[in-house]
Amino acid sequence: MTSALLNSTSELKALACSGPSRWRVGLLGAGYIAETHAAVLAEIPEVLVTTVVDVQPERAARLAQRWKIPRVLANSEALAGNRDIDVAHILLPPQLHSGAASQLLAAGIHVLIEKPMAQSADECEAIEAAARVGRSHSAVNHNFIYHPAHTCARGWASSGKLGRLRHVTMDFNMPLQQLTAQQFGHWMFNSARNLLLEQAIHPLSLIDDLIGVIKTADCIASPVENIGGFELTRSFMIQLRSERATAQLRFSVGESYPLWKASLICDDGAIAVDYVANRVTTEETHRWLPPFNYLHNGLSQAGSVAVQDARNISNYVLTTLGLQSRTDPFFISMRESIRAFYRFLRGKTEVINNDNFTGLVKLCRNLPEHADPRTNVVKT
Repeated sequence: MTSALLNSTSELKALACSGPSRWRVGLLGAGYIAETHAAVLAEIPEVLVTTVVDVQPERAARLAQRWKIPRVLANSEALAGNRDIDVAHILLPPQLHSGAASQLLAAGIHVLIEKPMAQSADECEAIEAAARVGRSHSAVNHNFIYHPAHTCARGWASSGKLGRLRHVTMDFNMPLQQLTAQQFGHWMFNSARNLLLEQAIHPLSLIDDLIGVIKTADCIASPVENIGGFELTRSFMIQLRSERATAQLRFSVGESYPLWKASLICDDGAIAVDYVANRVTTEETHRWLPPFNYLHNGLSQAGSVAVQDARNISNYVLTTLGLQSRTDPFFISMRESIRAFYRFLRGKTEVINNDNFTGLVKLCRNLPEHADPRTNVVKT
């Protein structure tokens, strides 16, 4: 992969390997997601969280007390100015990502940004420019590409055992806490673009990871709904194409039944992914009469589901009883994504390509413009 941050891969790796023996980390934002970041960082020996920054000092103090973080600050200017940290996790609302990340990167502090990278391509470019000034690195926490079911499915698809991946169909039909609570002051409800940047970027990042860089996209939006007096477009049908495959995404939030599934169609078989239930099954073609092939696939899938569900139940019980650390798919995805960032800083993994992150931001911003004009529903 090619870095957008420095002039050459060798230069970047040399700089990454020159890091401290233990990274001093600041958490910029003390909201819900900061708890998970703090929990993951507590498991990484080469990391020490030294600072929490939040405009609400009481919230920052509570987080600091829970995780024994010694220092609380009120703003990022103080964080960038004293250079008492090496890395910052940007856990702020998306409209604040670019300003905070750019300030810290220009000061030579590496940053991990919660998705999305920023609100626009221009803001993404500003982040990259600041990284060049400060000779620092940035990455975006698209954690769901480390979801256990997704990594398993990606392994099957990339192995070639089922032939070439041709098409991905994904259904993202999920509840949304802020919508249920009618918290319409949230940034994501300001426009269709914001909703896609905040929520649809999760499944889109998975599709991008499976089929490669998305080249073209089309979108049909559902009719506007009136929810508690607020007009909202909450469902989209999205068609995507990369150089090597096609994909379809049905995206809808505010649903009562949680469903997040994908079907990966290959030349010689298919892969079914259930992100909510954390399971993967496959089916393939054998040189048998069709009824025997169907029987083999059915028995194989049933056995695989039973084994995976038993494993998930066992992990749940052991975690609930305090006999092992968290093993739920969300926490695992966060843990592996954050660990990957620190491996990158040590020069132990491939160079991070920020073009991927910028491309997802561009895609989410452009999709409403491609919505079928006959629906006349997308209000931005």
